[in-house]
Amino acid sequence: MSRTLSVLLGAFSFFVINQAIAEAPASCLQRASDQQLLDEVAYRMGSGGGNTGPGAQVLATCDGSTYLHVTVTNLDTGTEDKKSWHTGSSSLCDAAIQLVQRKTGGTTIFQNLMIGFCDGSTYFHRILLKANGEIQDMGSQHMGSRSNCEAAMNQL
Repeated sequence: MSRTLSVLLGAFSFFVINQAIAEAPASCLQRASDQQLLDEVAYRMGSGGGNTGPGAQVLATCDGSTYLHVTVTNLDTGTEDKKSWHTGSSSLCDAAIQLVQRKTGGTTIFQNLMIGFCDGSTYFHRILLKANGEIQDMGSQHMGSRSNCEAAMNQL
């Protein structure tokens, strides 16, 4: 009896979901394509690669305005690589710092690490923090809207 009921509920659920998809407004379909774009960005970004050095200390700061400053220091040699980017707003700068802290699990990396941030408009910038103490700017991608850009950042 319970198996029959389970099969009937499953079939009914399948019908309801298919009907909802068939009647979905264009805005829902647009959201699906937005999600595909975000998935593509996440796929292209990948993890950044394997271990390429002795490890590096990562420090990300905002200068009180809208600039994100990232410093990566080689743990073996002490050499530093510093780069800065304009994020467009202090909240986006703070979000980029939180992303770096979350992805590094503290401040030290032993594998290359890809991070990304929004520049306050519709561009998503990718940065590769290398375990040998280098920073590589991987370029930017137009995301179509600020919300897509922020969603890509949150997917990391």
